[in-house]
Amino acid sequence: MGTGRLVVDSRATALAKSGDVLLAVSEGHLAEDAVTVELGDVIVDPRLGRRSDDDITLFNSVGIGLQDLVTARLLVDAALASDIGTRVEMSA
Repeated sequence: MGTGRLVVDSRATALAKSGDVLLAVSEGHLAEDAVTVELGDVIVDPRLGRRSDDDITLFNSVGIGLQDLVTARLLVDAALASDIGTRVEMSA
């Protein structure tokens, strides 16, 4: 059986605001020092993620504004490329 690894978008934010992580730590199911791998780390070095096909990765996201902006930009670009949706001018 593989091992499990928790990946978070931001360690500091997860340990301050993620109810799931905070509950697991307070109940003793997860050590605070086990929250070490951030999504950005795995993107830069995939070896920090799964090490075998049996490994289990749990991603906990509390949401970071930059992720929202990137997602919105990708969706707008895809809509424009597919000529779908309605363009609304927001500047005055």
